[in-house]
Formats: sequence, structure tokens, C-alpha cells
Amino acid sequence: MSVDNGCASPGARKTLSVDEARQIILNTVTPLSGWEKVAIRAALGRILAADVIAPCNVPAHDNSAMDGYAVRAEDLSPDGEVSLQVVGTAFAGRGFSGMVGSGQAVRIMTGGVMPMGADTIVVQEIVRTEGSTVIVPPGIRKGQNVRRAGEDLAEGAVAIPRGKLMGPAELGLAASLGLAEVCVTRRLRVAFFSTGDELATIGRPLAPGEVYDSNRYTLHGALTRLAVSWWTWA
Repeated sequence: MSVDNGCASPGARKTLSVDEARQIILNTVTPLSGWEKVAIRAALGRILAADVIAPCNVPAHDNSAMDGYAVRAEDLSPDGEVSLQVVGTAFAGRGFSGMVGSGQAVRIMTGGVMPMGADTIVVQEIVRTEGSTVIVPPGIRKGQNVRRAGEDLAEGAVAIPRGKLMGPAELGLAASLGLAEVCVTRRLRVAFFSTGDELATIGRPLAPGEVYDSNRYTLHGALTRLAVSWWTWA
């Protein structure tokens, strides 16, 4: 295709745009097929070679989204206050082992597993306490402030798709699933070298006509940022 823009000579070829040149390169390269399994800590900056499948629900159990009291919705009133007997406490990581019965409540912390029998969380800011009794105001909805098992991520779902660049957030997500390792594509291998009689190694005085071999270190920095395997020759 020729152009006539007043500057180019007749018959000159149209200059490729950056996007066109990039597409030509992409059309001629073959994606890496090799892979390896690495520890989560070593996966930063690597590309996933296979989907990360959730081996469990996240969260693993129904739990409280707020500090407050786990109660039974059927014990609450839409019109007036209700007094409930506090029979225990559920901490995050240490639950309440009993059953919440009629007229009862369990003090619960954020992340605490929902006690058996309870289906609703009343936040601590809106209640009053009198000794071992908690007084709950009207208007509380069933299931309020409860995070369901698998609400963030269901067991068997794709947590991180193949081809994803593993960043800090992806490392944390994989760790939240209890995974110690992930499959990543092997690093791209790049070899580079310097030639030229005028090139001198840094750290020694220059001879007449010499220049320091600076490009080697620029390339080294760029390749390190790309997380590739590289070799260099003098």
C-alpha cells in the first residue's frame, strides 16, 4: 500500500503502527507450553499454567459479619423489644458448642461460626444489656449480618483462571484456600551478549576509544522486571 503525504517518495510503503507491529509479532510466536509447580511464595509475577480450583468453601462455615449476638429470628418481634438470655460466647476460631434455644442468645465476634439453632446476628451497637440479658430492638430481619458458607467462593469453582498473572492479591487468595503450591508456566529463557572492541567492563579505567558496557545492565534490569530466566556472555 502506497501513501502520498507530500513527504514520502512515490511508492513508499505505509509505516506500520505500533498495534499492527505488535499483532504481527503475536501472530508469529508460540506460547510457552512447559510448566512447573512452585511454592506460593515463589509464584509472584508468574503466569498460571492451570486453573486454581477452590478445594473448599470460602468462608468455610456460616459466620458472623459483625460483633454482636447470634439469635433465632423467630424469637424477635417486629413491633417491640425482646429480652433474651445470653448463654455463651462464640469467638473467631473458637465457637460455641451448644444449641441456641428459645429465648436465648450467644455473644459472637466477627468471623465466629454461627451457633446451632441461630440464624440471625444482631449488631452490638443497637442492643442494651442488663447482666446476662440482652435487649433487642424491633425490626431485625432474619439472616441479617450472616455470611454464608461459600458466599465468597464456592467449593469446585475456578478461583484463579489459567493465564492469570500472580500478583499479591492472587497469592493471598491461593493461600486462603490452603494451597501451598500452584502450577505456573516455565520462565521465558533469554540470552543476551555484548560485542564490540570499544566495550569496557565497569570498574576499571577506560582506555582511549573505549566506552563502558552499559547496555548489558539496562537489559539485565529490564529482564529481571519481566521475571525471565536470562544468561549473559561477555
